[in-house]
Amino acid sequence: MKGSPYSSPRSSLSSGGLSLNGKYKIGLILILVVFIFGNYFYGGVRSSNNSRELNSDDTTLSIENNKRYEIQQEQLKSALEKVEILEQKIIDISSNGNDNQVLVESDLPPEEEAPSYPNYQTEDEADTEDPIVNEMVEPHVNFHDKMKPDQLCPNGVPRKELFSDGDIWAKSGYWPTYDEELKSYAPYHWATQVYEKAYKKNPPHLHIPHLNVTISQEAFVACFMNTGFPVIINMERLKPLGYTPRVYPSIADMLVDYPVKHKVVKYKANALFKGTPDLGPALVALQQDAKKKIMGAYRNYPRNMKLSRKALFELGLSFPPYHNPRDKWQLSTIFMGATTADTPSHSDCCDNFVAHMVGTKRWVLSAPTEARNIKPRCFGGLCWSKTALPMHATAPSDPSDMTKYESVDIKAGEMLYLPAAWSHAVYNLVPTVTLINWVASGPSQLYVNQTGLTGGQTSRRNYPCLPNYTKC
Repeated sequence: MKGSPYSSPRSSLSSGGLSLNGKYKIGLILILVVFIFGNYFYGGVRSSNNSRELNSDDTTLSIENNKRYEIQQEQLKSALEKVEILEQKIIDISSNGNDNQVLVESDLPPEEEAPSYPNYQTEDEADTEDPIVNEMVEPHVNFHDKMKPDQLCPNGVPRKELFSDGDIWAKSGYWPTYDEELKSYAPYHWATQVYEKAYKKNPPHLHIPHLNVTISQEAFVACFMNTGFPVIINMERLKPLGYTPRVYPSIADMLVDYPVKHKVVKYKANALFKGTPDLGPALVALQQDAKKKIMGAYRNYPRNMKLSRKALFELGLSFPPYHNPRDKWQLSTIFMGATTADTPSHSDCCDNFVAHMVGTKRWVLSAPTEARNIKPRCFGGLCWSKTALPMHATAPSDPSDMTKYESVDIKAGEMLYLPAAWSHAVYNLVPTVTLINWVASGPSQLYVNQTGLTGGQTSRRNYPCLPNYTKC
């Protein structure tokens, strides 16, 4: 049937429509385990007694012990495989007649997990990352503007004609700046002081504008990345640059491109997925607005799950065309979240491009100059806010809180460019799917533009990886 989330109908393993509840499943598994392991240990003891009777010589006994140990290991491996096969068959039987439900391999009640936070690429992940081969990289289009970058953004200020909401942006005022420097910037994001100095000369507007024209990579870097200005990009305008957006009106539409291929898929949280994931079961769970379920180190849909470059391209996804150099990225991260999912306020180590594929997210933003009011707690490249910013428009505000923030809803088909050090809290208005790409080289383009220093960013330090460091 057209539009079905399943690539092929499933055949039932039970002709009689047998269904087993959790208690019976556990009972059958325990019976099999006791039977198999009973034979295993009994056979081991019997073999040991026979060996001692037949072999009085110590050398012969040692050889027999080694052989017996190898046999026992094979028996144990076979026993575990039989248990796993039986468990899977029970799951298949219990799902008979309910093809729209994606089951998890657990009879325990689902446990709600703490919010999933950004988790940057580590050196170990970078070492195992498969290299991009030339035929996998979509060709980069050298798009040239009719006007030079300094004409599109005179004195580092973008022309309002670039935006669909240019008049609102121009009249919105500016983020506050402060003449008095902090006594110490050590507790803050590593780039805070540089941002404060840059924003005194060229402060960003309060309103986050919507870029609705195609501009070149050179112009984007000059207008937004060198200046540290966040912007919302219409992904349709990236097509002339060779970028193919993946945007869907609903999760049902996304299931057409990513149908279910496996009944059960475990998605590893906060880590690299080995191979190319089948996103179908996750989308079915998300379509039901299901809460995140915990299965050890795995989840029923991706939360902060990293993709290798090979997997990224096999899924038909790609890097944004605006970062220079384009291939210096951390591992791409896919986020899926139900309506109840949110992320507390924090700032990231690095410049960030967030492509919204499905659904709408509410972003509550604060400029780096607000760090003195937020007083964040920084570690591992992240700076967490002690201030509870409202996630809902109707949430009560704290009169004692002097932090300035702006709220903006970003929908499917839009990509948010958020410079490093900008605090943000995120709330799902509906189930959402987003693809996040953090910059690896030149972790903050504004920082690079202001200081001339370049380098990657590691998750194990709270400052940029500069040329005098040997391991980045």
